[in-house]
Amino acid sequence: MYKVILIMLLAAISSSATATWTKIVDAKDNTNGPNQGSLFSVFVDLDTMHNFNDSIKVWELYNYQTVQKGNSPNPYLSLKVHTEYDCSGRRSREHYVAIFSENMGTGKRGGEKEYVHNWTLLEPDTVGRKLWELTCGR
Repeated sequence: MYKVILIMLLAAISSSATATWTKIVDAKDNTNGPNQGSLFSVFVDLDTMHNFNDSIKVWELYNYQTVQKGNSPNPYLSLKVHTEYDCSGRRSREHYVAIFSENMGTGKRGGEKEYVHNWTLLEPDTVGRKLWELTCGR
C-alpha cells in the first residue's frame, strides 16, 4: 500500500514539474466559505488526461489573485487537484489536493491530501461543468 502511495506522489511531483498548463476559465468563488468573492483562473494539463471506463482523470491547477485561507492553516495562492470526471453521470470527484504558497503551483507546499471524495453533480454554468465539458468532449 505504501509503495502505491509513494508512486502516486512521485508521479504527481514529476508531472507537475513538466506540466503544460492550458488556461480554461477565469472565475469568481461564489461559495459561502472564507474565500468567497476571490478571483481565480483554472488550468488543465491536457497531457495528463486518462480514460478509465466512462470517466476521465486529469490534473488541474487553480491560480488565485489574492492569498487564500480556506480550511488550511497555511495561506496559499494556488492549488493542484487530481480530479475524476464521470462522463455519463455529469459529476466529478477529487482524488488529491496540494496547496502552494505561490502562483502556478510553485513556492512552499503548504499541505496535501490524498483521498477519494464523494461524487458531486455538476450544475450548469459552473467551473466544474466547464471542466467536465472539456474532459468528456461534450
